[in-house]
Amino acid sequence: MIGILDTYATIEQPVQTRNELNENETIWQELEPVWCRLQAGASGEGSSNDTQTVTAGYTVTTHYTPDVTQEMRLNIDGTLYNITAVDHPFRAKTVLQVEYTSYGKRAD
Repeated sequence: MIGILDTYATIEQPVQTRNELNENETIWQELEPVWCRLQAGASGEGSSNDTQTVTAGYTVTTHYTPDVTQEMRLNIDGTLYNITAVDHPFRAKTVLQVEYTSYGKRAD
């Protein structure tokens, strides 16, 4: 059983194109819209020089979506989550481990 899927998201995949200067460029293209369940996991923070970094991990459960890979990302209302792990238990559902990282200027 998957459970309640109450969050709308879009799985996006990177596509290589060329810009007007004929340079390689990565754009993100929608692979599949999904309803999913987002559960908070581990989080942490760190700092380097004048930058504060906050990372939050989540588990995302959705219907069976076999084409998802770790090179893709999840977009929920404009917030982008990097996919760090993909599992398809019994081909009944897809479970993703994702993380969101926020960067800001460190207060002195």
